[in-house]
Amino acid sequence: MTTTVTEHRRPLRADARRNHERILEGARAVFAEYGL
Repeated sequence: MTTTVTEHRRPLRADARRNHERILEGARAVFAEYGL
């Protein structure tokens, strides 16, 4: 059984969006190097 939750979120502020992207880039780099 799957449940779909719809959330209405405001767009991220510019600084929050940049921080989010930096975190994701760092995580991608770590997973690319070390895997799970």
